[in-house]
Amino acid sequence: MSLLSNLESNDTIEGDKDSVGGGSFLVDSGLHRMNIELAYIDQSARGALSLNLHLTGVDSGSNVRQTIWISSGDAKGNKNTYIDAKGKKQYLPGYKLAESLTEAVLKTKMNALETVEKVVNRWDFEAKAEIPQKTAVISDLLGKEILAGIIKQTVDKVTDNGAGKWVPSGEVKDENVIDKFFNADGLTATEVKAGADEGSFTDKWESKFGGTYPDKSTTGRDAAAASTVGTPTASTPAATSSLFANA
Repeated sequence: MSLLSNLESNDTIEGDKDSVGGGSFLVDSGLHRMNIELAYIDQSARGALSLNLHLTGVDSGSNVRQTIWISSGDAKGNKNTYIDAKGKKQYLPGYKLAESLTEAVLKTKMNALETVEKVVNRWDFEAKAEIPQKTAVISDLLGKEILAGIIKQTVDKVTDNGAGKWVPSGEVKDENVIDKFFNADGLTATEVKAGADEGSFTDKWESKFGGTYPDKSTTGRDAAAASTVGTPTASTPAATSSLFANA
């Protein structure tokens, strides 16, 4: 059984929409044509699932790696949904983003995908190096060409406060974060599901985010507008446990 099969899929829950509201060599903010070199599911020590992508620029050769958290941890029931302030069930932002990739590229729901166990080099926190590890790989995504809306931003470096929480360390770093996925033809998941022949959202996204350089750190140039997010992000390191420990 796939590790993704327990994730909820419900047509009454609002999925990804086309909206501009609101390791590796860094790339500037903009639309980047990328190949998916590796796509796998990992699990944190506290039970949260993540989709991990290794992307390579088709023309530039730039490498972008992204961790997208698609479920909560053990303490919150390992769910890919939550109840908002109005009492409405919503997908976690990371799950919504990840499923927009699978729907745009494969026309498939995230929880319908199968994973295959392969040995790949991944970062190990104890070894402090990339070592061969058994990994739940999403083979259907490998080798697929996509268009990724990537933002270059400044964020806080974080440190463990000793009580199990990650807090700003007082230092900052630049990172890339994927904001939007398009298939190789430039269509979003919304456009694919609508049966569109041509995509129109690429221009809107590029107009909004292309060339931007936001500062989301608590001490930086945009500190007054900075906000904190209660879910793990790619910039929040978390030790992981083997998905095959009992295999």
